[in-house]
Amino acid sequence: MQKTLLELAIGIVLVAMTGPANATSWQMQTSTSVTITQIEPLLDSTIYPTGFNDTGQVIGYMQFADGGGHGFVWDAINGMTDLSTAGSNYSSAFAINNAGQVAGYYFLPDNSSSHGYVWDAVNGMTDLGTLGGSSSLAAVINNSGLVGGDSTITGDSGYHAFIWQAAAGMTDLGTLGGTTSSVYGINDLGQVVGVSGLTGDNEAHAFLWDAANGMTDLGTLGDSYSNSFAYDINDAGQVVGRSSLPNNGLMHAFLWDGETGMTNLGTMGGTWTEAMGINNSGQVVGYSTLLDNEATHPYVWENGIMYDLNDFITTLSIGDFLTGQGYLGSAWINNLSQILVQSDLGYCYIMTPGSAVPEPASMLLMATGLIGLIGRHRKSCGTDASKNSKIPGLRSFFQ
Repeated sequence: MQKTLLELAIGIVLVAMTGPANATSWQMQTSTSVTITQIEPLLDSTIYPTGFNDTGQVIGYMQFADGGGHGFVWDAINGMTDLSTAGSNYSSAFAINNAGQVAGYYFLPDNSSSHGYVWDAVNGMTDLGTLGGSSSLAAVINNSGLVGGDSTITGDSGYHAFIWQAAAGMTDLGTLGGTTSSVYGINDLGQVVGVSGLTGDNEAHAFLWDAANGMTDLGTLGDSYSNSFAYDINDAGQVVGRSSLPNNGLMHAFLWDGETGMTNLGTMGGTWTEAMGINNSGQVVGYSTLLDNEATHPYVWENGIMYDLNDFITTLSIGDFLTGQGYLGSAWINNLSQILVQSDLGYCYIMTPGSAVPEPASMLLMATGLIGLIGRHRKSCGTDASKNSKIPGLRSFFQ
């Protein structure tokens, strides 16, 4: 029986190596092999994308000329869907799963506080409530409908990370000793990552939470007073984010896993990087300052190499250059290796790699699983940091 399973495992891996794969290597791409799709907002609106799924649906925040703003879902067939809420001027969408369920938040009609929600095309918007305080925010959702976010606690004395399920409601995940914690990433195993204040609230560390072990401090790249932030996690348990370095205030992107801990991903010549997203093949996206420490560009990191996404475009394809704006506003990647980006002039694009080159990491994940079995008045997207600061969004304490 074991021999049969081994032969099956080898056969499936060989098929994966010779047949089409979900993930595509960015190492083999050029400016002529990448397809660019522009996200078309509604007339006289400015959009701030916050993520997308494996079907190419994009979500985010759409600001109108009258000052109000709503969450949105965009796809190539239907265009923009306004996630408006009765009696509320503001809502935003922060995450979408492959079933089209959206997680976000909306302001109550009196604008006194906000609540997290889950939305889908059939049931509309479901209010998630709070952990006893006045406000909550839903930041992530996985393909099982498990939601993560943060909520103020009783007395509004702080806010805590939570997970929410339709049957069980909202569960408080606690903190690493401080008064605040927030969720920024989730995978399909129900593991969540984020950031929590430590005892005394003078430092904040990235954490990984799961039902078996509770909240685990992932540490930092530094050695004294330091901070770290975890922004995403894939189904292999790899975590990405940013961390301060030893004895200074600089931040570098990191990749963490349970065996090797936190690895510094370096920069594209400057002193600051952030890793904002990771897919199931281990491809990482984020942004980095360049050699002059002034300009910031989005990147894709793959097999130890960081590639400037501007190398995969031409002025003919977008008439602009891509820019990284920091804090959850630089680049996002799905499991098809498509990347959602913003440009310097404020437009939003999906970059789709064209060469069908299987990503080695996806084959490794498959093999590992089998072995385990055996054993402005124009339509635009906002990229200016000052504009982003006006959007009611994720908790600002840790930005």
